[in-house]
Amino acid sequence: MTNLTTNDFTDILEGRRSIRQYDPKVSISREEMLEMLNEAAKAPSSVNMQPWRFLIVQSEEGRATLKPLIRFNKRQNKSSSAMIVVFGDMRCYEYADRIYTESAEKGIMPKLMAKTQLSVIVPTYRKYDRAKMNDVVKIDSSLFAMQFMLVARSHG
Repeated sequence: MTNLTTNDFTDILEGRRSIRQYDPKVSISREEMLEMLNEAAKAPSSVNMQPWRFLIVQSEEGRATLKPLIRFNKRQNKSSSAMIVVFGDMRCYEYADRIYTESAEKGIMPKLMAKTQLSVIVPTYRKYDRAKMNDVVKIDSSLFAMQFMLVARSHG
């Protein structure tokens, strides 16, 4: 059993496992699920575009809808408290103004830097072809998914 109380990186790294069967009697509350997703959303992303979008699937109807769409993880779909479906937003740059404005208002970045980022990043992303944008979004969404696994571990 993995020691969930340690912050030793080697223990965390070596103790990570892909769980195939969950205890169906265990349920994660919606509040805790949202808390974990908010924590995971602090994952790094290319120029802070945060292109991940997710769907929490908990109902039997939702699981039934999801079942034919997944090739693997069918046991997890049946036994887990929830399935988190991660999507990548290929037009994430449309939220750049809000992201950078909020970051500047919170003091995370200087206002001048936010303005500069907007003037450079958005036009660059708009020029990307579908394949290039897909690569950016896939990498960033994968970082979110990995961070979510670590957050879930920290929640036990």
